[in-house]
Amino acid sequence: MRRSLLSLGSLAAVAAASPALAQESPLGPVEVADGVTLDPMVAARLRYETVGRDDGLDEAEALTMRLRAGAELRAGIVSLLAEGEGTLALADD
Repeated sequence: MRRSLLSLGSLAAVAAASPALAQESPLGPVEVADGVTLDPMVAARLRYETVGRDDGLDEAEALTMRLRAGAELRAGIVSLLAEGEGTLALADD
């Protein structure tokens, strides 16, 4: 289990270092009507965490994925923003 978590953690570190994955909205707003735009937003974060103590007690590892999604609707000076966020434990020890 520990080896697979370390492999996934290494993969996550390489993926996080990629500048293309750091963009939240690569396409920009989409015009849905005359003067009305919709800007979708999606962001995901993979996180590996470990806790260890010198006496060997309370050691733990966790691999989680956080996803944030939403959209902004704009019409002139008025805008509406809706977002949602969720976290999933992929591996927990």
